[in-house]
Amino acid sequence: RVDAYVVSTQDMIPEMEAMGVPKEKIYPFGIPVENVFFGAADKPALRRKFGLEPETPTILIMAGSFGVTNILKIYRQIVRLDIPFQIVVITGRNERLHAAFAEEIEHSPKETKLVFFTNEVENYMHASDLLITKPGGLTVTEALACDIPLAVFDAIPGRKRTTPIPADAQH
Repeated sequence: RVDAYVVSTQDMIPEMEAMGVPKEKIYPFGIPVENVFFGAADKPALRRKFGLEPETPTILIMAGSFGVTNILKIYRQIVRLDIPFQIVVITGRNERLHAAFAEEIEHSPKETKLVFFTNEVENYMHASDLLITKPGGLTVTEALACDIPLAVFDAIPGRKRTTPIPADAQH
């Protein structure tokens, strides 16, 4: 017996009803985001903390947890841009992707910091000027809370295809 269903958006209510769930048991509370993602941060101080150039624009790439490898192609394209920026790549626990990036970074024309799993995602987001990531609801919502611009790429075909991206997220 289920007392209630918590969903991320109002748009999910009709889907739940179509599955036979009574509307009065559906609560669109949104995606929970920790408070550490909200508010302003001292970008230069965070960049120094992570060994980055404090005044250089920073691109954060997050892509590892689902085995996404097409992000390497995106990385190869952006490092060719003739504008000043540095890159942070977080591969999560994806050892194969981490190793591929480690090899790629050796020949990169852009300063790139490679990070395996971290508990400081919010600080890396706050230290960055752009996030490139897969279209996952939680990461996108955290980025919106951090007020960091997003560039999303298509992850594994078919995966997260129905994930609504809350472009109108409220804090």
